[in-house]
Amino acid sequence: MLKLRNVCKSYNVRNNKNIILDNITLDFKKGELVFILGASGSGKSTLLNIIGGNLKSDSGEIWLDNICISKLSNKKINDYHSNVVGNIFQDYNLIEYMSVIDNIMLANNGYGNRKRIDILLKQLGLYDKKKVIVNKLSGGEKQRVAIVRALVNDPDIILADEPTGALDSKNSIEVMEILKKISNDKLVIVVSHDNYLANKYASRIINIKDGKCEYLPLLDDKPIISSIKKRKSKILSINRLAIKNLWLKKIRTLFTSLAISLGIISMFIVSNLYYNFNDEIKDLEKKVVSVFPIIINNGEFEILDNKEKSSNDKIIIKDRNKRIHTNEINEKYINYINSINEIKY
Repeated sequence: MLKLRNVCKSYNVRNNKNIILDNITLDFKKGELVFILGASGSGKSTLLNIIGGNLKSDSGEIWLDNICISKLSNKKINDYHSNVVGNIFQDYNLIEYMSVIDNIMLANNGYGNRKRIDILLKQLGLYDKKKVIVNKLSGGEKQRVAIVRALVNDPDIILADEPTGALDSKNSIEVMEILKKISNDKLVIVVSHDNYLANKYASRIINIKDGKCEYLPLLDDKPIISSIKKRKSKILSINRLAIKNLWLKKIRTLFTSLAISLGIISMFIVSNLYYNFNDEIKDLEKKVVSVFPIIINNGEFEILDNKEKSSNDKIIIKDRNKRIHTNEINEKYINYINSINEIKY
């Protein structure tokens, strides 16, 4: 049983509080195909995102049997996304230049039972197109690929946000027939504005207006799930798909690699030029300075004391032996200079 209790959500727009969902309390059970209807901006998609764990509510709680989804850690929420919930979007969210099978595998971090994927593709009439590039498929076929992607991990809840919004009437009916079959053993929640499809396929319709909907209790509390499973990603599969993705975009990959290589080479050249230029400057300094003589003047110099403060209204008397240094150029000093190793001076 999926339960929403007093769920609220609002946004601040120009310092004004815009209430999207106002104390929503709903129950859902396994085996239902529930349609959530409402005008644009009524909060349908917001409610779906909160149920899916993609968005946090301001207040209230969401319960999946004995598990409070609202209080799960980020790691547990990721497990919830991966194993409990499957999402179907209006605009498919497929990578157009990749094949059908690669889209399904990539969306699941390289993890997926190939046998199960093949079974699902056969059930939805896509098995012969599993290696076809997505941009060569029709809208109905793309949505069926999105349904396979949502089902590959065998989730307990399917959330469909306007799944027929981009389809014609024929393909819309085909997609709804598929979702109806799926709802036999799963909970399927569809956000839509299509009253005709809702009246034809829904086991229950919930209308949202101004952030409110009526509370529809359920008598049959058939459990949906008892625990949230952990899913491990296959690193090798992820690497394989990444390499394949690079190969599919080989021209872009080539130019990107070339640009990165040129950047690295340029940095290396500039760095070498910088250090070599500094070395040349140092050599030049040594050569120029070496031709100038060191001049030692004969005279007396005051040794400054940092503790003393200059003043115009007093005279400081200093001990000549401690405060005055005298350079005396005499024979003894010249002999000392001559005795110094040339390398030192």
